[in-house]
Amino acid sequence: MVTFKSKRKIWITSGEGFIGSNFLKKLNKKKFDLISTNRKDLDLNDSKKISKFLKQNKPEIIINTSGLVGGILRNKKEKYELLSENLKSSINLIDQVYKNYENQIYINLSSSCIYPNNLKNRMNEQDLNFNNLEKSSEYYALSKIISFKLCKELFDRGYKFYTFIPSNVYGPHDDFSLQNSHVIGSLINRMSNTKDKTINLIGSGIAKRDFLYIDDFVKAIISFLNNNTNKNAFYNLSSKKIISIKTLALIIKNIINPKIKIKFNYDGNDGSIFKSLDSKKFRNSFKWSEKDDIKSGIAKTIKWYQSNVIDKI
Repeated sequence: MVTFKSKRKIWITSGEGFIGSNFLKKLNKKKFDLISTNRKDLDLNDSKKISKFLKQNKPEIIINTSGLVGGILRNKKEKYELLSENLKSSINLIDQVYKNYENQIYINLSSSCIYPNNLKNRMNEQDLNFNNLEKSSEYYALSKIISFKLCKELFDRGYKFYTFIPSNVYGPHDDFSLQNSHVIGSLINRMSNTKDKTINLIGSGIAKRDFLYIDDFVKAIISFLNNNTNKNAFYNLSSKKIISIKTLALIIKNIINPKIKIKFNYDGNDGSIFKSLDSKKFRNSFKWSEKDDIKSGIAKTIKWYQSNVIDKI
C-alpha cells in the first residue's frame, strides 16, 4: 500500500458511490484524515454550501468521485440528465475550489469516452482532440470534456488541478443493475440470476476494450498523490490486456456457470469497435502496474457480488 509521507486531509465527494467507497476502503484512516460526503450531506450544485464546507474543513486534497454514470442503455435514454447533472455539479465544484484555493490538489476523474471514436491503436494522451465522439456516449462525454478543459486551464495557470482518464473500471460496489450498469456489472447480474440455459446479449461481441480493476485504479491515484514532481495535467490509466466483449462474457460465464450458453444478437449497439487506452506515460512516471488481471479481478468482483448484492436486486 502506497502511503503519504505525512498525514493529510482528503475529501472524497461521494463516499457512498462505487469509486468513492473504494477510496475510503483503501485509504488508511490512521494515516489519512478522511472526509466523505454524499448528496444529503452536501449538494454540489449549491455554491454557498461548497464554499462554506471548504473554509470549515480545509481539505488538502479533493477527489471528485461524484456524478451520474451508466452503460450504453442509460447513455442513450438519459442524455439530458447525464450532460446537465454532471456538468452543473462538476463546474460548480471546480469553480468553488478555485475561488477558495489554498494550494489544494484537485483530482478530476474523466472517462475514455472523451477520446475520438474507433481509433485503430491504443489511445495515448496526444490523441485527445475531442472530435468524432462515440454517439452512444456523446452527452456524457461532453460533460467530461468541459471538466477536463477547466482543470487543464487552471493547471496551466499554476494550480494543482489534475485529470485522470481511466479505461473501464470495475469491481466491488459497482452498479450491477440492468438499467444503469456497465458491461461487467450487467453480465454478472444476468448470469448470476438467470434460470435460462441460453442468454441473449445485445451486440456482436467483437468490440474490444481494456478493463481496470478498482483496487489498481485507486492505488494508481495514491501513487500519484505521493509523488512531489507531478508535471502533467492529465494521465491515462488502463490495463495492459485488451479483450473482446465475447471473451469477457465467456470469462464471466465460466466462473458463474459454465453450462450457460451465450448468443449475441447484433442490433447496432456495439459502441466503439475498438477502444483502449495507452497508459505508458503514467506507468513510466510513477512505476505503477496493475496487480489484478481480468480473470482475477472478475473473480473477486463476482465473489463480492454474490456475498453482498445478489439478493438485493
